[in-house]
Amino acid sequence: MSIHALLLTPCPADGPELWSSVHFHDYSTSIKDQMAMVLSASCPLRPRAPLCWREAASETAPCHDIPNSTANEEEQVYSLDKVDVHPQLCFQFSYRNSSHVECPHRPETAWNVSVSAWGLQLHLRLTSSVPAAFSPEGSAPGELALLLPVQVLGSCVLVR
Repeated sequence: MSIHALLLTPCPADGPELWSSVHFHDYSTSIKDQMAMVLSASCPLRPRAPLCWREAASETAPCHDIPNSTANEEEQVYSLDKVDVHPQLCFQFSYRNSSHVECPHRPETAWNVSVSAWGLQLHLRLTSSVPAAFSPEGSAPGELALLLPVQVLGSCVLVR
């Protein structure tokens, strides 16, 4: 009889060394409206993984927390259902005192938002390449235009 033992090494210290030892595999899919990321690490690691919105496509761009969006974790698979996958919508993995942002690797997106100023109003235009329904009156299938008062300048608009 042979006994095989799985030896897990301790996690490196917090910071870049820790995250460089973790491999991320993106299994997000627009078809299922699901964001999913699988972690493989040589040490026992169970980080928290809320979503954040990256200001730009650059890896150095800030990623702003999205409240009440922590992914479910089961056997190192982090997933959220009913999410429109977007390259700037990312997981922010946090463990002890360090964090790492990992975004879906697919450049295509099912939806987009553009903002422009019209006089004393902001015009938000949401478009979707997949079937979408919007609750405000006057919205067309796959497209929604919202006018917001200029007082929201300097504020954030969360699109879900």
